[in-house]
Amino acid sequence: MPKADRMSEGGNMPLTLTPTPTTTTSPDPALIIGLSLSFARQGRGGSATVPAPLLHDLTGLSQAGDPTAILVSQWIAGRATRTGERR
Repeated sequence: MPKADRMSEGGNMPLTLTPTPTTTTSPDPALIIGLSLSFARQGRGGSATVPAPLLHDLTGLSQAGDPTAILVSQWIAGRATRTGERR
C-alpha cells in the first residue's frame, strides 16, 4: 500500500502518496489451481486450453511439492492424452 507523506509540518497541505517497494511474492496456490481447473474444464483438450503463464505457475507449484497442484497437473495431462492432444 502506498505510504502517505505530509508536505508541511502544519498538516494543512494535501497528502502525497509515494509508492512503497513491492516484494516479490509467489502466486496464491488456490488461485493458480482454481484457474487451471476452470480453463481445463471449459476447453476441449487438456494443457492447450490452459494459458502458458498459468501452466508455468502450476508446474512450479507441482515441482515445489504441492499435492493439489500435482494432482491437477496429472489430471490436465490425462485429459490431453484422452483427447488425443500432445503436450
